Amino acid sequence: TQLESIAVALAANDLDGARRRVHAIKPQLKFMGMTTAAGFAESVERLCEEKKDPSQVGEKFALVRSQCEQAFVELRQKL
Repeated sequence: TQLESIAVALAANDLDGARRRVHAIKPQLKFMGMTTAAGFAESVERLCEEKKDPSQVGEKFALVRSQCEQAFVELRQKL
């Protein structure tokens, strides 16, 4: 999944790769009305670009992932 590919990039300290992947999912998050997750994704993208604090990147990405996983659970319940 896209979330897994971001996690793999972050684990490899590939901040540029993670930034590109996060950038790619932002429109999808916004389309689905997940504005909070999109905001966290924006923070992840910015932090990756700045390359200042990788631990903060991981924390923000964990928030994005958590929001997405909760949305997946809700979607499965409705199907």
